[in-house]
Amino acid sequence: MPNEASATCEFTMLGAEDKVRGEALYTGDLELPDMLHGAILRAPYAHARIVSIDSSEARALPGVVAVITADDLADTKYVHMPRFSDRRVLARDVVRFHGEEVAAVAATSQRIARQALALIRVRYQHLAYALSPERALRRYFPKINAGPGSPRGKNLALTFNRDLGDIDAAEARATYSLEADYAHGPSAPACLEAGGTVAHFDRADNVLFVWSVSQAPFVLRWELAEVLQLDRAQVRLMPVSVGGGVSARANCGEHAAIAAALSMATGRPVKLILCHREDAISSRVDAGQRIRIRQSLDAEGNILVRKSAVLVDAGAYAGLAPAHLIAGRQVAAGLYRVQSASFDWRVAYSNTLAGACYP
Repeated sequence: MPNEASATCEFTMLGAEDKVRGEALYTGDLELPDMLHGAILRAPYAHARIVSIDSSEARALPGVVAVITADDLADTKYVHMPRFSDRRVLARDVVRFHGEEVAAVAATSQRIARQALALIRVRYQHLAYALSPERALRRYFPKINAGPGSPRGKNLALTFNRDLGDIDAAEARATYSLEADYAHGPSAPACLEAGGTVAHFDRADNVLFVWSVSQAPFVLRWELAEVLQLDRAQVRLMPVSVGGGVSARANCGEHAAIAAALSMATGRPVKLILCHREDAISSRVDAGQRIRIRQSLDAEGNILVRKSAVLVDAGAYAGLAPAHLIAGRQVAAGLYRVQSASFDWRVAYSNTLAGACYP
């Protein structure tokens, strides 16, 4: 037998000892002096126009310190790559998925904050909704969304159509052709730790301190500065342990911007922790896809041409869903020797959770 060799190395996972001892500090563990508790009012419909919001009863409830809606914030949108800037912190005029953030409350206790949510009166006008990109792309279906870089096609966030090589000549030389359809729906990370943020805007120094469930701190800082109209140097992210990510937390969670906005409105620290139900209906999911692959091969099994037609479900907001076109193109024609390739890829909106791009 040949000589066998082995190599070993030892390494220490940062933070592992604190976690197994139960000493790791998570966002939900934080308690700051004079801290308020936040809660979010969410849309009960997949697609509706906001006719009016009356928060007077909620503001009058003892213990309520602030109530905010889109009218209390600057009309700014998240950066989102940044070509696909199509989402605000709180819904303005229209809600585009069930669970979208409409208003938020800061109160002296979480119980009071949630009581106040029930006192906010929102009038909606129902709109047609699409729970699949196929329905959203029908000719007469109304517009769901569009970013500044969206193509002319209604409810399309992005398209990519390109031929690499002489497709017709390659197919003419083919001996075999194989075609198959594949599909997967949106998938959620279901992390053990639900999303949450503690934010403290120090008015004296004009600095925002943020403790948040995030796997991309620099993206979080960038997005918060953009939507809250701050300089990035004014946003300071404080270290906390994170109980799971899987790319769902690679963007700025809405809870982070809302907690920060409530703290800026009150001048006090605000703790906003989602329950797992809220996390499930509002966190970004891996975008669902419909995929058709057609391959043409010669008699020796060489791949002469591979055609891919893909429809990506971005959900109500593009988020990181367009990144599927970047990653997918590399995989579609990059793992084998493919002499020519054809791409017909679309990213479409629907009235579902915003999409992400999971590894």
